[in-house]
Amino acid sequence: IEDFELNKNLIFEFDNIIEIYITKTNSISQSEKGVDFTLQGISFAFIFELNDEAKSKISFKMEEM
Repeated sequence: IEDFELNKNLIFEFDNIIEIYITKTNSISQSEKGVDFTLQGISFAFIFELNDEAKSKISFKMEEM
């Protein structure tokens, strides 16, 4: 994932097949111009099955672009 605001790459690695759900969190405010939507953040949900030993390898690192 490239984050151009922070100038970083977010790298996730999984040893199993996963599903990724991504959603934005916005706030709504009233101004003289009308209604404003402001991005507050982004959420990631990683859905995967655990194997019989309940072991899965997940890694995350952040690097400069």
